[in-house]
Amino acid sequence: MLDKLYMMLKKEQIDKAVLKFKKIDINIVYELLTKNCWKYGIQYEVIIKTKDLIEVRLYSEREEVLFKFHKTPIVFIGEYNNFIDTLRACKVRKGIYITTGVFEEIILKSHSKKFEGRKVILEDNFHFLKKQIWLKYKGKPLKFKELQFYKYLPN
Repeated sequence: MLDKLYMMLKKEQIDKAVLKFKKIDINIVYELLTKNCWKYGIQYEVIIKTKDLIEVRLYSEREEVLFKFHKTPIVFIGEYNNFIDTLRACKVRKGIYITTGVFEEIILKSHSKKFEGRKVILEDNFHFLKKQIWLKYKGKPLKFKELQFYKYLPN
């Protein structure tokens, strides 16, 4: 309900940001993520990097996170299941899946925040952009270099 209200209040700004966000280059995401890792002393291991997605295992002394950023209009159940399989294979307890599009409805209906003892966070374009600081300032356009990924890093 709060998301709907937020969307109504900032609809024009969010629509513009979503259109631009869909054009983000994976290399920019990789650069921003690695800068955050260096800044906060987080180790990382790139599992896969293509022009449409990046999957990185992030780890600190206390926690490991599987981070996936996927540039696609819609994430289908097969892609989601592949992510879950990678979580299992890497023996990671926390996964974060961010997409520039949306998740297939069946994923959202069947998804629970806890999956086999693993915490899985799904963020579509709207939910990711809503959490970005720049969106709080009226009229300020999206700048890729200002996107923040620190909240997705392990503790």
